Amino acid sequence: MVMGVESAVVLANEAVITLMVMLHHANTRLPGENWLAKLVIVPCLHRVHHSTLRNEHDNNYGAVFSLWDRLFGSFAEKEPAKIGLESIPGMGVLELVRYGLRKNWTPSPQPVTASPQLVEIMIAEAAYYLAKERSFAPGYHYTDWLEAEKEINSRLMVAKKKTKKQAVEMFLESLSQDILGVRQRFLHIEAIRSFFHVNRFRICCSKANMGCSEPS
Repeated sequence: MVMGVESAVVLANEAVITLMVMLHHANTRLPGENWLAKLVIVPCLHRVHHSTLRNEHDNNYGAVFSLWDRLFGSFAEKEPAKIGLESIPGMGVLELVRYGLRKNWTPSPQPVTASPQLVEIMIAEAAYYLAKERSFAPGYHYTDWLEAEKEINSRLMVAKKKTKKQAVEMFLESLSQDILGVRQRFLHIEAIRSFFHVNRFRICCSKANMGCSEPS
């Protein structure tokens, strides 16, 4: 029993959600996808949630049913021109595997390239948060923009000046995190196995109506 809910119900819920998340993140197209989209989240719906454009990726938040996005006005049926993050380099197969085994992740060190349009968007967002800190008090628009521009340009310059030594250090650090992540997952799996072993033992004893000691 977990907070008044049967363990089997919690397990079934997590299993369904996990399978659905894996499904709608798959880079594939399903037969009858448009019909299924009326009920559940499918790849063609969730893909727009990973668009590089903010007005597109702020949609289709659902994990299982598409009903919730329809109700709250965040439902969108469109094919994004590009998915991912403009400021983050894409990951290859090995990096994707490593990503799943790490507690913390940082992109592989690569030269930072940002288009003028992207830099302008970054500056505008930074200026917005500066204004928000002052409760959007009027009269600081120009100052906010200049301060944000200085901060963004400074961060981009620091990123571009990363040396080869720093890149090696980042790689070694990421490798150690990979090893730690694998070890933690093995411990987690062992804990789950022990949990089910103990509970199965209790169920068997209960069905047999006999007293027995806990397994070691």
